[in-house]
Amino acid sequence: MTGNEYPLVYPYEAVGYLITVLTDVARSASRRRVDLRPQESADGLNSNVVPVEEVRVGISPDNSAAIVHLTTVDKIPIAVELPKSVLGEVVEQLRHALERLEDGASGSKRLH
Repeated sequence: MTGNEYPLVYPYEAVGYLITVLTDVARSASRRRVDLRPQESADGLNSNVVPVEEVRVGISPDNSAAIVHLTTVDKIPIAVELPKSVLGEVVEQLRHALERLEDGASGSKRLH
């Protein structure tokens, strides 16, 4: 290697690492949420929620997708690529969520 090359990371290794990191983040977030809102735990805590502190959006190098860069409250960076074909629906769902939040509607509606 000349220093300009990157070692090959096999997809299954990357996925395994990502699952491990996100599981740890979700556990950490779950503990914090229970400390802040004990009633949420009594109501059935959804530990799959990872709180995000910062969000940036960019465009993929080949101009085929948006890349959403998330930084968790635990300072773990995550990047998600959203293909152009789903961006309109994502924007609409975010707009709907913002309207519900601004109207003071309950946030308990499940997405899936």
